[in-house]
Amino acid sequence: MPPCEGNIPSAAQFQMELPENMLAMTVEVEGERLTLLVRAGQGKWCGKADGGKVAVGRGAWTKGTYEIFVGTEEAGGARPFKLKISEVPR
Repeated sequence: MPPCEGNIPSAAQFQMELPENMLAMTVEVEGERLTLLVRAGQGKWCGKADGGKVAVGRGAWTKGTYEIFVGTEEAGGARPFKLKISEVPR
């Protein structure tokens, strides 16, 4: 898989455990000039801020452990952000 754009931290800031499959779920981050990476097993979803928001993973998710990384478009430190996870149980 190609690398995600931006300056992604080497360690995940959040870990999320899904005990069951989800019919529909989205991970979204709000803030200026941010990137978002969600990784699980061999899969990953990347996104880059568009108008102050970036969302990944719209649709079905399988149970398991997911790592969430919030980075910046350029090197030079962290930026404030708001993380939002929306789900609909299956």
